[in-house]
Amino acid sequence: MVAGLAAPASAASPARALLQVHGRTIVVRDVTALTVTARPGLRLNGPHSFTKTEDNGYRFEVSLVSLVARDAVISVAAERLIEAGELNYDDWPPARWPDPGFRVRASGCAALTPAQAATMPAQSGMRWILAAGFKPQGAFAFQAVIVVSADRRHEATIELIAPVRSCADPDAIAVALDALRTRIKVTRATPEPAT
Repeated sequence: MVAGLAAPASAASPARALLQVHGRTIVVRDVTALTVTARPGLRLNGPHSFTKTEDNGYRFEVSLVSLVARDAVISVAAERLIEAGELNYDDWPPARWPDPGFRVRASGCAALTPAQAATMPAQSGMRWILAAGFKPQGAFAFQAVIVVSADRRHEATIELIAPVRSCADPDAIAVALDALRTRIKVTRATPEPAT
């Protein structure tokens, strides 16, 4: 949700890298030094930078990195609002993971096939994720959590996609997502004052 925005500008703005990759560590530059460090066994894909337009017409610069296994995905997206205004997700429920400063953007479970994954919107990054070796077939639990920078102009999302035997078993969904969370370490630090 975007609060207090002016009308979208008409000129296109080239996307710039909003995150950096150092080995197996992803650093989101503008969101209180958010770092995501991956354990071995996940293939790094990205970063990919692009500009996307939301349904409400507002535009974001985006950088996306995915950590891909044959049957699971962890994605980290950093976004910067191009238009004037502030981001506000205060009405979304607080997340228990990775810390209470995050909000739950989406969660659930759904069946997914390679053909369905191939038709997902370009800004999902699924085309790159499939090319990196993700082979979706069956039921998958998913959760996306979001955190906003102090200036409310930048956001970061961590999305998990994990296989489950059935979407009808909430305990199995929780176990699958918890197991995937153990494959990364998420930390945030207070940014140093600007000089």
